[in-house]
Amino acid sequence: MRAYENPTLIAAAFGLLSHAASEGRRCPTNGEVRGGHAMFRVLADAGKIKVGVYARNWRVVEIFVGPSAGCVTAPSPDFGAPYKVYGGTPAQIAAQDARRRRERVERAEAKKLRRAEARERWSHQPTTARVCMCCRRTFQSEGLHHRMCNGCRRDPAEVA
Repeated sequence: MRAYENPTLIAAAFGLLSHAASEGRRCPTNGEVRGGHAMFRVLADAGKIKVGVYARNWRVVEIFVGPSAGCVTAPSPDFGAPYKVYGGTPAQIAAQDARRRRERVERAEAKKLRRAEARERWSHQPTTARVCMCCRRTFQSEGLHHRMCNGCRRDPAEVA
């Protein structure tokens, strides 16, 4: 059984985080919490904590249940905004999931648009009549990089 699957270890990790938050200390590191970052994820998914991950792996944990509810571990020392936030109340989790889905859809649509624009740019490239450097036949070249006709590019035996 993995540490993050053991109810006793989950309770111990939650106790450690609650104690640190109630005293306003820095969030315990992966080495101090048995089960490491997976334990933080398990507690966050259970709706017990919310975790903000900052630069240099500094975490700020907010406790939602128990006697330490509302307590937060020490803030990050000038690391700006968290680059990742997970967990929270069910409403916060639902909002995060909706935001992630929306961002994923927006990224996919932006990628499709960039690809379509690239196809459009490449489809209208002017061609120039050039002489093949292998067989000396004239062909329509797409640019300076295109110096061999399609026949010579397809069949390397003709090149020799």
